Amino acid sequence: MRAWLDDELWREAGGAEFRHAQAPDQWLDPAPGSIWAGFMLPDTLPIISNDYGDWLCLRIAADGLVSELVQWSHGGGDWIPCGRSLAEALLYDAAAWICHPPRDDVPWDVDAPPRDMATVFRLAGWARDVLARGGGDVPCFWRDAGGADRVCRAGAVLAQLLQAGMAEFAVRRDRLLRWLDSPLKRASGPAWARDLGVAWEPEYVSWLFDTARIPPVFRDALRQRLGEDAGDPFGQDWSAAESEALAVLARRADLGWAFDIAGWAAERRGAVDLAVARYLAGVATSWFSDDTLRFRSHWHAEGYGKFAAARLAALATRLRRQQREDPYLRIFLDCDAATLRGRVQQHWLSRAREASRRGAHHDAYQLYYRAGWDLGMLPVSAYDEVFTELAHAARAGGSPALAALASLHHRFLH
Repeated sequence: MRAWLDDELWREAGGAEFRHAQAPDQWLDPAPGSIWAGFMLPDTLPIISNDYGDWLCLRIAADGLVSELVQWSHGGGDWIPCGRSLAEALLYDAAAWICHPPRDDVPWDVDAPPRDMATVFRLAGWARDVLARGGGDVPCFWRDAGGADRVCRAGAVLAQLLQAGMAEFAVRRDRLLRWLDSPLKRASGPAWARDLGVAWEPEYVSWLFDTARIPPVFRDALRQRLGEDAGDPFGQDWSAAESEALAVLARRADLGWAFDIAGWAAERRGAVDLAVARYLAGVATSWFSDDTLRFRSHWHAEGYGKFAAARLAALATRLRRQQREDPYLRIFLDCDAATLRGRVQQHWLSRAREASRRGAHHDAYQLYYRAGWDLGMLPVSAYDEVFTELAHAARAGGSPALAALASLHHRFLH
């Protein structure tokens, strides 16, 4: 971060997707629209945007240091950790541009011309140099990125980043999506479901999540529609996907998509008790870490809220009595869409208030955090209490940085 500021890289436009940097004074006094209070995580500070609502954010630890970088999406509030440092995050941004390139005839900015490769990968080059000075060895994976085969190179690019230890969790998420991709998933849309006479959600979407769920009666019709060039139209590698998810879970326990995939991989091969254990851990993660649209894991009743909760309901006979009666899990298993969010936020608020009363400041901070960013809160005015108490708990717990961030987000709530 010091190099980013000292070299004044933020002054120049450039980079792959995230290329519109905030000036340093805007970190302290953000421009309107840069902080989405109640949607962005309250321990993050947006510093670079893609100019259509998404942000690359610093995530700040209790000691005031940058703990990681996250990409935050305004479309639903989803977030993904994309590096332990800004340099890692910028390298991942370049890799993502190669893996998912924009159409050549459509500039990302409506009024801007298409960009040359030197501009697209300028920040990646800077990041590689910064890491090299610290002993990091990252190949220049974008050297031939402008060629016609750049999409085909996606797997190799991700493997290079992973081998170099860069942006591990975002890279593993993308690799996992590749293991579960299929010609059917890439080609399908709601019209395909209509033509077959089935519901797009939840039935057809569940086929895209796991093609083994496609009833035999529909397989020939789908093969014919995809054509002979599709190869294996339903090909997925669930064994590799499970291994990728478990590699994530060995390092962190706050990413819902990793639990969802690991749980389903176990369930589909008959390891039901293992699946239940993974789902139980997954229910505790934030809804904003599920990445349901990419994984097509949203084929459950709305009242369950989370894929893991829906699967636990389906496997309820394998739950122990104590698990079924857990007050938090019970909210999800009741499957009441009208009250789900409100009951979850009240669950965490009541626990947070009790922690505040007994002076357990660290616990109070974590519990108010969960109240705000488990399923989100309604009405938005409910975040007034959350931001106020987050700042109080952080300050009382010896973290002026987290207190300042909570107060900064609070300013943008209304």
